[in-house]
Amino acid sequence: MIYFKCFWLFIFGGLLGVVLEGLWWRLRYGFWQSHVTLVWLPLCTVYSFGTVVCYLGALVFQGQNILVRFLAFSFVGTVVEFIGGFLLDRGMQMRAWDYTGTFLNIRGYVNLLMTVIWGILGIGFERLVPGIDLLFARIPENILLYVTIPFTVLLALDMIVTSACLARWSRRHQGIKAGTKLDRLIDRKYDDARMCCRFNNWHFNDEPDLSRVCSAKTS
Repeated sequence: MIYFKCFWLFIFGGLLGVVLEGLWWRLRYGFWQSHVTLVWLPLCTVYSFGTVVCYLGALVFQGQNILVRFLAFSFVGTVVEFIGGFLLDRGMQMRAWDYTGTFLNIRGYVNLLMTVIWGILGIGFERLVPGIDLLFARIPENILLYVTIPFTVLLALDMIVTSACLARWSRRHQGIKAGTKLDRLIDRKYDDARMCCRFNNWHFNDEPDLSRVCSAKTS
């Protein structure tokens, strides 16, 4: 049962992340921007992992005082965001977000404001945990099994394809030509234009971040 809960929290957390980021950009910059991190499913996986970790944290830190819980959620959320930013930066030489220049940031991956926000989101989310447990308790396990298995396969495939496409996108940017049939297939199906459209808030480290300008023009 714990896997079923974590899986669907991963899905709905990622969907909610796309909505929250989109609304934030709409309110702050006047246009909608979709912060997806997969080539097929409309998920922001930083929020997906954050939601799962918050759920598990709510179980682990149940009974602790609110300050301890707030600090725990802040720390865990910051670690998740830091790891995501680090892997993307060092592995692909890209940025999906950049807090450089903001107060108490670490290499632009995290900053104090987002640490506080992660803590607030965690405290708010833990209030939903009893309702989440009750909801899952009312769904027969066989139904959860039949529905979860195909979506698990789809998510796994999406992550594999996304990783391959991002790696090839990075190599194309470095001027490395396609050396295999798989590379050539990716170049045809997921060329730079398609990847830029899908990951419209991402940019390579050696290029300026034009996401606000480009998105505004196309919104």
